[in-house]
Amino acid sequence: MMTAMASPKASPPRPILTSTANPRVTAAAALRDPRARDRSGLTLIDGAREVRRALDAGVEIAEAFVCEPLLAGPDARAALDRLGAIGVPVHATSDRVFANSRSRTTSADS
Repeated sequence: MMTAMASPKASPPRPILTSTANPRVTAAAALRDPRARDRSGLTLIDGAREVRRALDAGVEIAEAFVCEPLLAGPDARAALDRLGAIGVPVHATSDRVFANSRSRTTSADS
C-alpha cells in the first residue's frame, strides 16, 4: 500500500516522447555501446531496484525515461517519485521508445 499527498498545485502532465529519432532517446540508446559510455562518462541504469540502489549509493542521475503504463507496482512508482523529488528530469515515453532506450538486459522490477 502506498499513501500519497496531492499538491495544491498539480503538476502539468509530461509530454510523451514518441519518436525514436528524438535526440534524448538516441543519446540514451547509444549508451548500450560500451564505447559511447566511455566517451560520455554516462551509463544506463535499468529498473526501479537499480535506480534505488544507485540513489542510495549517491550516484547522480542525469535524467530518466519512463513509460508510466509499464511501471510495475508501488516499488517502481516510489523510485519515480524519488527521482522527481530530487529534481531529476524525467521524460515520459511511449512503449516503443522505452523499449528502444533500454539496455538489453532487463530487471524484473522495472
